[in-house]
Amino acid sequence: MSKNLQNNGKGLFPNSFNIKEIRLERFDGNDAVFIQPIVTKLIINESIYTNSLTAEISIKDTVNLFGSFPIIGNEKITIKIVTDVAFAKGGKRTINLDFYVTDVPVFGRGREPNVQAFVLSCISPHAYISSLKQLQLIQKLKRLTNQMKQKKQKKRNPIAALLKLPQLRKRVIKSKKLYNRSQEKLRQQMLSHSQDL
Repeated sequence: MSKNLQNNGKGLFPNSFNIKEIRLERFDGNDAVFIQPIVTKLIINESIYTNSLTAEISIKDTVNLFGSFPIIGNEKITIKIVTDVAFAKGGKRTINLDFYVTDVPVFGRGREPNVQAFVLSCISPHAYISSLKQLQLIQKLKRLTNQMKQKKQKKRNPIAALLKLPQLRKRVIKSKKLYNRSQEKLRQQMLSHSQDL
């Protein structure tokens, strides 16, 4: 993929570029594939509302990439862009852009056998990691509020107060004494009743 290049590879305009490689790396970093030959369209946007880059990569897959390299999210894509303008000083400049796959919004199979097309939606790493940290913070706050609620419920719960061991022992001893007294009273009443008969 290139734009406004001469036959010798030099750029005609300052906005001339050449995409040297597009690399897709697994979420765990164990495996990577170069997908530039099967990429049909690449759109990189910089939003005025957020401080991040987004990319949409259209792929016409004839090598069964999904079958051998499943896309489950969190994959890293590195795009290597080279600019070499003929009249500029300093020569070539290489720009490496990293993105994380966040979604596969479009997927389809054509009439041709073994051909499928899909689009990968990607976002720059600092925005992706930032949103994950926000989610982690929200989960941590939820856990803390649940713990606080449980502590309040334990204080209000009378059964939890009964299960405290020293207090339970005192109550058991007291109930045994009451039981023994009631048994003794019952015996005496039965004895007095039998003597009356």
